[in-house]
Amino acid sequence: MGAFAVVSAAVVLGASGLRLHQSASFGSALRGQDSGYPQTSADPTGDESRSALPEGIVANRASGLEDADSGRVPPIDVYGPLWEKRHASEKRLSEPLPSSIRLILGLFTVPQDAEYREVVRRTWLDQTGVCYWQREPREGCQVYVAFVIGKSGAGDGAGGVNLTSEQMAEAHREPGMFVLDVEENMNFGKSPAWFGEAQKAFPWATHIGKIDMDTYPFIRKLVFRMAGIGTCLRLRQKYEFIGRPHHPNFAPEFQSACKEVGCLKQFRSSQDDRVMIAKPGMPFKFMSGELYILSYPLVGKVDWDNPDNYQGTEDSVVARLVDKAAQNHRFCVVARRLDSWIHGPKAFWVDEVFANDF
Repeated sequence: MGAFAVVSAAVVLGASGLRLHQSASFGSALRGQDSGYPQTSADPTGDESRSALPEGIVANRASGLEDADSGRVPPIDVYGPLWEKRHASEKRLSEPLPSSIRLILGLFTVPQDAEYREVVRRTWLDQTGVCYWQREPREGCQVYVAFVIGKSGAGDGAGGVNLTSEQMAEAHREPGMFVLDVEENMNFGKSPAWFGEAQKAFPWATHIGKIDMDTYPFIRKLVFRMAGIGTCLRLRQKYEFIGRPHHPNFAPEFQSACKEVGCLKQFRSSQDDRVMIAKPGMPFKFMSGELYILSYPLVGKVDWDNPDNYQGTEDSVVARLVDKAAQNHRFCVVARRLDSWIHGPKAFWVDEVFANDF
């Protein structure tokens, strides 16, 4: 194993092997006796909520109220209904996914986010062709989801979160968890650790990606566009970096991008004017951390195991490592803007046309 290792994992398939089911998290302390989490008042920090949830979870939900407009995950009372509306807007959830794609998608999470994981399980994970991660490919599965978590700690900015060792262990035992041999963190090596370990664990994958909890991916749209169905198939190349190219004031420019072409739905995005990213044809510095995906051959060229490389925000670090690998091995990287997800608490819109425009 490299500098980072998978220390434990839980893999549980739904009855069909293709669709995911809800799972118990932290035992009955977090769940009602029959269905889902306890119903709360409009104020998720009220007395009723506090009596139903452990202290750490209450603190997490309370901080969510403050974070709703600050670029962090919105409170669960906002997050749940919004994710459900977006899921309902997708009209082709039972159709097969293109067999040419085998995507390992790591959803970054922290132990105290059990309620958020349950929302994800009953929304975008609940569709044909999406499974928990497996050691080997499974017929009918094209997207394999891993809840990526550190072996200890509650993460940066956890504030008043105070989970017991048993609650931490319960989180690690949830279905689909992929536990890394790192302390939970935001900018100290979790992303490189994930890509390094995923490369070793899933040699049969075509792509490996990471996604944030506050990103809603339209999986069918994403995978169809990754496969190049209907457009731009000839432009697919071996070394692909899929995401939303970002160009903030900090970080060095990405030097190894192939010449960009104006191919609709592949290299240009309707989101270009909605969020602050690099415009088509302009240089970019890294892929925005909300969601990005690397082709497996590209993942294999990168040195993920050197902790000396982990200085700076992790999205920038990953881009820098990819750029360095491309320069060392003398290849260019195809940057693809597939415009197949919505990110952030400020993006409260639900657009059925956007969701189903493959």
